[in-house]
Amino acid sequence: MKINEVEIVYKRKNSAKPKFNSSKQAYKILYPFFEGIIDHKESFKILLCDNSNRILGVHHLSEGGLTSTVVDIRIIAQSIILSNAKSVILAHNHPSGNLKPSEQDKNVTNKIKSMCNLLEVNLLDHIILTSENHFSFLDEGIL
Repeated sequence: MKINEVEIVYKRKNSAKPKFNSSKQAYKILYPFFEGIIDHKESFKILLCDNSNRILGVHHLSEGGLTSTVVDIRIIAQSIILSNAKSVILAHNHPSGNLKPSEQDKNVTNKIKSMCNLLEVNLLDHIILTSENHFSFLDEGIL
């Protein structure tokens, strides 16, 4: 009988790990990863960080249509574990330009927060991006 072997690989391309201290700084770091689609398709990404809030990398989770994208919590957990992240920032864009989080945005954030608690990982923020500005769940007291 043949059984598949699972290999876990952590690839590091850059030794520099920039640090951030605010949602505005995180927005500036994340924005280039949304360029070209920010006004056209909703996309969800995860900023993976170490315990000093230094950035390990950005994981592109999903890309959808004009009003939604799929957020699979198991894949987020996988990204956290494979990167050895101790903290994360969730990020997605609203092509409509509306910065107000939807009920679905709030619900998925709460589910991810519960998963992070189980993994002993800090959910630092959830940032909604538009081409003009950003909304921070942390800054607005939702997280």
